Amino acid sequence: LTGQIDEAESSLGIALEIARSQGARALELRAATSLARHWLANGKVDAAQGVLSAVYDAFPGRNALPDLVQAGELLASIRARQSPASTLREGPNP
Repeated sequence: LTGQIDEAESSLGIALEIARSQGARALELRAATSLARHWLANGKVDAAQGVLSAVYDAFPGRNALPDLVQAGELLASIRARQSPASTLREGPNP
């Protein structure tokens, strides 16, 4: 099972890097959202917040595209889960 988790994480990371290198922002958002969900399921809350906020926050206007809405809801959920210590360490998130 650990091998499958590592393989999933690796594949999602590769998808994120490919999307980023091709300038495919919508696909980058999907990959970041999937990776964030994966990390949340494995207890990596801070990593999930970091990867998703880096991509989500780069979108101007944040219109009502379904992928942006989903990413925003997930990011809000992640930020609500973060421990007070990690929030203080990282500073406030807009």
